[in-house]
Amino acid sequence: MSYSYDEQLIDATWVRRKRLTGALLHGPGRLRREFSNLWMTFMASGLIAALISAGCVAVSFVVHLLAQRGGV
Repeated sequence: MSYSYDEQLIDATWVRRKRLTGALLHGPGRLRREFSNLWMTFMASGLIAALISAGCVAVSFVVHLLAQRGGV
């Protein structure tokens, strides 16, 4: 499959726009910040998962207590 001039131009433009956007958003230390952003995303995901798990455990506990009393 050949790689036409138009495809090369589109790819080059995409790469330039991506680099320019990264430079404008993150400044000169964008590679260092990218790792910290990924780390913060990972930590936020873990926190959300822990909260959801705690909520499920709490609901299960309440349902169990109500079932013991004959309420459910």
